Amino acid sequence: MDASPRQLPCSPPVEKARAERGEANVGLLSVGDDIGGSTFESMADRDNPTLSVLDAAGLNAQAVGNHEFDKGWSDLAGRVHSALPGSRSAGRQRSTPRAPPRWPLP
Repeated sequence: MDASPRQLPCSPPVEKARAERGEANVGLLSVGDDIGGSTFESMADRDNPTLSVLDAAGLNAQAVGNHEFDKGWSDLAGRVHSALPGSRSAGRQRSTPRAPPRWPLP
């Protein structure tokens, strides 16, 4: 699969906005479930094509959906995180789970 940003339906508007407003003033955000729930072609290649397209499109931030955990925390924190070097992700920074809140909350 060609890792062209034009493969994303949102790329032309994002490219136009970045050209008009400046690269630093326009962010491309993902709401998660980018991998695991992808096309067969991408899934068969461990979602590397999807990750390549997101990286080529200049993904700036990503929420982590349930499918990002399909292959476990180590895959998400290692391979997936490494494939998207320019992005920041909500929910993938901690290596240990948080303690549950104490009830009742103050």
